[in-house]
Amino acid sequence: KKIEEAIKLTCDLEGLTYVKNKNVDVFEKSYNFTIPNEHSPKILIDYSYNITTSSTQSRFAEKIVNTKKDAEANQQTVITVVILEGAGWVGRQSDLKTIYENADYVLNLANLGLLDQIIRYGMEG
Repeated sequence: KKIEEAIKLTCDLEGLTYVKNKNVDVFEKSYNFTIPNEHSPKILIDYSYNITTSSTQSRFAEKIVNTKKDAEANQQTVITVVILEGAGWVGRQSDLKTIYENADYVLNLANLGLLDQIIRYGMEG
């Protein structure tokens, strides 16, 4: 809820739109938030909260890798923001490293305030 409130506030102030949990056409994947919409994505935001470790974390990391590959293959300029929270990520350092290497920005709830600047910057071009 905190994440959506931060996205909504910035989008409202900037006159931007966003969609939730939509399949993004060019990537054939669903993301938690897409700005401005699923047909012409500029910013993709995905989050994961894990208290314990699980194989879903590896699948989440793989999705981020594939998004980067698909963007490059389709010559699609898109900013990928990943928000991770929960102690489960501490135990999955290899997945965490994969995400860090393939996402444009990796945040947690403590630095969620940076999302405002990321959205503004990402929508300038």
